[in-house]
Amino acid sequence: MMTGILLAAVFLLALIQAGLACYMPPMPPKITFPTQRKIEVRPGATFTFKCQNVFRLRWMTPENNLDRTIVEEVNLIPDMVSIDLYESTFTRTSATPEDSGYYYCIQLGHDINEDTSDKVYVNVTGTPIDDTPGNIGEKPQQRVKLSYEFKEGNFEVTCRALLEDGTPYHMFWQGPSRLARKNGQIRLQRLPLETENGRRIAVHKLSVLDVNGKNDGLYTCTLLYNAEQEYSRSLSLSGHNVQLFEETSNELKQL
Repeated sequence: MMTGILLAAVFLLALIQAGLACYMPPMPPKITFPTQRKIEVRPGATFTFKCQNVFRLRWMTPENNLDRTIVEEVNLIPDMVSIDLYESTFTRTSATPEDSGYYYCIQLGHDINEDTSDKVYVNVTGTPIDDTPGNIGEKPQQRVKLSYEFKEGNFEVTCRALLEDGTPYHMFWQGPSRLARKNGQIRLQRLPLETENGRRIAVHKLSVLDVNGKNDGLYTCTLLYNAEQEYSRSLSLSGHNVQLFEETSNELKQL
């Protein structure tokens, strides 16, 4: 009798230990873009955050309203039965000094704390962006230019970025879903350098194949210099409607 009880106790202890070994507490949300926890933007600019978590997400802003804001959320692993990974994109247009403060990405249904939220600080400062139309490179802040067209059922965006001679740079796209590229719905292409008035221009092309609403969202082309200064231009795709946003110029400081 005692032997049976002892064996049952050992078996129960083994189950408990196995359960504890397999249990992983939920990870808090993570703001994946930008990587800095404090950024500076100029008045009139557009700034964007991306946040990921296994739970649905919401955002809290300094003034606690969503004026001039686009929030989009996608499940990056929609075909898995037991796993979800949500990515929420927060975009604020026409920044003003009143937009300065902390922006929180929070698990839906929870309050702000270290286990259920992540934050980034925005400081809106400097000379306002002049949005007068002009050619690429005509003003210091106008380094990135987007052009687009719908062609044979596809949506094609060309990003041209004015380069500084001799300065190391990196140019990349941010989109609403990583799965779209994996599934072949989005194609990226680096085209040969162009020249304009003796200055080099980097050219990258993004193609959304078979526009059907599944890849709607915000697309951003970013030019990064020396991992210190970035220039970005975004557009929002909704069906066959497109909205262009002003260029963002940020100093990537660890403040």
